[in-house]
Amino acid sequence: MIQTRRGTAIAAVALSLGFLAGAGQTATASPADPGPAAADTRGLFGSGDPTYDGVYRQSAAIMGLAAAGADVPPSAVAWLLRQQCPDGSFAAYRADTTGPCPRADASSFTGPDSNSTAMAAMALLRAGDDVPRRQDRLRAGAAALRWLKSQQGTGGGWVWIRGLAADSVSTAMSAAAIGAPTSRPHDRAMQWLRQHMNTAQKCAVRFQGGNVADPLSTAWAFISTQGPLPYAPLTADRKGLRPCTGTAPVIASAVWLANKLITGGGRIPSAFDASVTDWNATALATLGMTQKRGSEEAMRIGVRALQRNVNAYVRTGDGDSPAALGTLLMVAHAARANPRDFGGENLSARLLATLQR
Repeated sequence: MIQTRRGTAIAAVALSLGFLAGAGQTATASPADPGPAAADTRGLFGSGDPTYDGVYRQSAAIMGLAAAGADVPPSAVAWLLRQQCPDGSFAAYRADTTGPCPRADASSFTGPDSNSTAMAAMALLRAGDDVPRRQDRLRAGAAALRWLKSQQGTGGGWVWIRGLAADSVSTAMSAAAIGAPTSRPHDRAMQWLRQHMNTAQKCAVRFQGGNVADPLSTAWAFISTQGPLPYAPLTADRKGLRPCTGTAPVIASAVWLANKLITGGGRIPSAFDASVTDWNATALATLGMTQKRGSEEAMRIGVRALQRNVNAYVRTGDGDSPAALGTLLMVAHAARANPRDFGGENLSARLLATLQR
């Protein structure tokens, strides 16, 4: 059980990303339940309550389908576009999209947030020309990026929801969405994340303070150094891991991730219980390994473990997780695996079967 203040904060962020089920973690302190949301769900992937992860799982699903070359339903794109607030931001879920956007409320973990906005921006801007409503998507994605940039803190980090402290997951996700590694916002984000690396633990990244290596933070930090999702398969020569030294750049976080994947047989353990696999961190780390600064050995081992454990990652009490399936589709595409026979599973078909009509 997660019983610390740090654990509660991580659990809240993980819940917003649809991550707790995949990580095998249970929080003792979770966001207050405002009641079932049952209004705007046509075109939404997944049958679970979208209050805390609707936009995230929708964005991951759209990016995954687009990466795999599967048709993205127009209703799914329309659902995501309806969720955007006038200022460009996204909350995790707006049940009534005809009314005003909610205010940020750190006590209930609701309102516009950086994680939902970052994922939506990547889905809207990077999903590809074949995805419906291209011009609408590009306008909405540009507005989302403008809002994200306006929310960067003076120290270079991002908070998940206004009223909370900056954290590594939110900072890395925002930096990934912004991309442009030579831009000032991205550079400041890398400086912030660098301050939260622990070189004593081979460049693992901490969620906020302390010395505990956080797999999810480390995976997103590595992803943020290599550009927005979804990734294309590597075509150039792999450059390999950067050494982890006392002044190592954030990209050296791959050292810790690769070591965990290789020594764990493709599984990265939970920060809270080493006997439990954190499948979300595993999948994201494997996705990062597909690119130039990754480890080919770690990528192969991670892909093989994910193929053997699709259901362990994807199945939840509310049916298949669209966020997990979308992430696996991105992994399959970037690693040149078959998304229609990934460990014997047709990932695209399973994801499309979750669409609410």
